[in-house]
Amino acid sequence: MKTYLPNLIIIGAPKCGTSSMHFYLGLHPQIYMSQPKELNFFQIEKNWDKGEKWYRSHFKKQAIIRGESSPMYSNTFEFLGVPERMHALIPDARLIYLMRDPIERIISHHIHATAVGLSSGSIDECLNSPDNNYIQYSKYYTQLESYLKYYSLSQICMITSEELYLERYQTLKKVFCFLGVDSGYYSNQFTTLKNTYADISPKSQFARYLDRMTNHNIRFIIPETIRSSIRKMIFSRFKDRVSKPILSNKLKKQLVNCLKDDINQLRALTNQKFEKWCL
Repeated sequence: MKTYLPNLIIIGAPKCGTSSMHFYLGLHPQIYMSQPKELNFFQIEKNWDKGEKWYRSHFKKQAIIRGESSPMYSNTFEFLGVPERMHALIPDARLIYLMRDPIERIISHHIHATAVGLSSGSIDECLNSPDNNYIQYSKYYTQLESYLKYYSLSQICMITSEELYLERYQTLKKVFCFLGVDSGYYSNQFTTLKNTYADISPKSQFARYLDRMTNHNIRFIIPETIRSSIRKMIFSRFKDRVSKPILSNKLKKQLVNCLKDDINQLRALTNQKFEKWCL
């Protein structure tokens, strides 16, 4: 069977709506999105050594747009050389970068890491750890800068999770126009949100197993809107919910001071005000 290279990459950022965007784009008849969502091919530390043939094997459909979504592509501090390798293989690709209030993104990132067992400390402890990447993922301009060495600004569509949440159809229409597909396409499943706080895998291993089984094993049979309700009904009773941390004024001020220069550079680059963000 003939395989293809993708021409769309959702590069991040984590906890900014990449799962929802991947799902929405995959509903469009002119777009094929990879399964699994995160191929992590362009990271030497992940799947780069599996080779181009392996990467192509995830794109067997000749759609106008073929895409994947790997949020870790936007961590230039931990995974070096991703934009360079990406451009060498797919120089004409279009990129989508999702952003969110940078401090809210950090909080969501910590909740997720705690829920899946990657973090056991408080948010204060994690942010003070020298190897934490919470802040780096929220430095959107810095992450974009590494891509702009290889891709033009016109090849990158920047979307905020706030506009995707509050203006879903208008935002998707903008993305469809950027990708050159039918911008009038609409699906009732555009109302579905993926990987939200309510859907974050709980600490309970049994609940994670139930979530995985009901999410993946029946995805080709039952629509996502129904599947999501089934998952919540089945395993919600087993959840050991992670509480959302409340930042102290001192910690919040420290984060603002750490991020404000980067966000101001982002505003200058995009000519956007990001008025719904806290800094």
